[in-house]
Amino acid sequence: MKHTPIPWKYEKVRTSIGFAYKIGPPEKLENDNGHYSIACLYDDNTSLNPYPEGEIEADAQFIVTACNEYKALKEQNRILTEALRIIAIAHNMDYVSIIAREALAKARGEQDV
Repeated sequence: MKHTPIPWKYEKVRTSIGFAYKIGPPEKLENDNGHYSIACLYDDNTSLNPYPEGEIEADAQFIVTACNEYKALKEQNRILTEALRIIAIAHNMDYVSIIAREALAKARGEQDV
């Protein structure tokens, strides 16, 4: 089964007791009546909300970034795996931990990797 095509974005909307962050493809969110988002994170202004201010919106951004970067990370992983194989053969070195850290940083949205 295939996932919903990327890119995705999130949209902050008011609810009766706070905000919701709808996540999905832009064209579906623009025509949405609350039924076409892929995911929805709620940030309710109640005493039951255990999350610090801004954390839920940061989570929405993290989900969107991770999904949008998936294809690039997959291709990057393929290229790096082949490069590692060549380097390991040529120099007998193990760079797997470096590559993993770089991929994780990219998935977190850190640009200076």
